[in-house]
Amino acid sequence: MKNIIMVAFVVILGFCSHSARGDTVMLSDMPDISGWIIVDLSRIELIISDRTTAYIGLKIEYRNPANSREFARVVRRHIPLIIFRQKESGERMLNAAASNLLNKQEEEARLNKLIEQSDSVVYIYGRTKANPRTGKDMPDGDINVCILASSGNWFCDKNKDVGIEFLSENVGNGKPRNVFTGMEYGIDEIRHINRIDRNDLKRLFDRVSPKASAVAQEEGE
Repeated sequence: MKNIIMVAFVVILGFCSHSARGDTVMLSDMPDISGWIIVDLSRIELIISDRTTAYIGLKIEYRNPANSREFARVVRRHIPLIIFRQKESGERMLNAAASNLLNKQEEEARLNKLIEQSDSVVYIYGRTKANPRTGKDMPDGDINVCILASSGNWFCDKNKDVGIEFLSENVGNGKPRNVFTGMEYGIDEIRHINRIDRNDLKRLFDRVSPKASAVAQEEGE
């Protein structure tokens, strides 16, 4: 049986409306955003099954407090955290409520700790201005983009869209069970892969109920 590799290439973090290239961009050209304001933060998660979620990173948008038209968008990765949530039923639900609340608090604490230990892998910086025709934001000059390549070196360019590819693997130990295992970011031919260890997922499915259905399960035998 063939493994299914699910791919969906989409534009993320985009503002680039043109592809003109200017002078070479270096990571050192990016501003220090340590004092900037976080205006949006979302966790990057993979839905493994109806009760299993893997957290692998986060996306953060910053604004310069001295110039609200100046922004930075950063993708950060951390050690994957796989959460399996037990399903309670009947009389056990009431007794489990306090425990579930505690577990949720513990989950949040672990995720917040991982955020502190995360590393940047994609960095986008630019300025916006109001479109005189529509009033909506549009790029004001070049948009600088940097990505951490698999070699460990940063690659930077201007006015490039960043793509993302969702990856999946068969972790069914001989049976079809394809689940999302990671994401691959790309600028042209430069790639950065952030994925879960396949063996970690296999160990998880060995421990939990076999009825836990994978989101991307392959049909047939």
